[in-house]
Amino acid sequence: MIRRYFQQLLSKEFPDWFRLINLCLVLPIIAWPFVFFLTIFMFDAPDSDTRSNVLLFFAINAYPVYLLPLAYYNSRLFQKNRILGSILPVLMILFILVAAGLLVFLIGWEHYQARIH
Repeated sequence: MIRRYFQQLLSKEFPDWFRLINLCLVLPIIAWPFVFFLTIFMFDAPDSDTRSNVLLFFAINAYPVYLLPLAYYNSRLFQKNRILGSILPVLMILFILVAAGLLVFLIGWEHYQARIH
């Protein structure tokens, strides 16, 4: 099954640029163990065992669950509709970059506000 997945994802019948986009889409999974380790610390503070923290923990750590099928079905979609199959992964990569940038900005803003006051 895993073999079939990678054969579909990196098939030679796709153009090189499309395989590169799919690879970039799946690349954040490499950081998943590190992200998982860091999200454990969400529960360090007293009274942090709230329902929202638990849901956020699972939402953050579930990203390989939707990135892998997205890349697989995107390659299948590309065979049927090249335009839609090209736009979908680019939008997902942009969403990930914007979300990461927003997170870094918000964390930086908190530190900036803490220094001023």
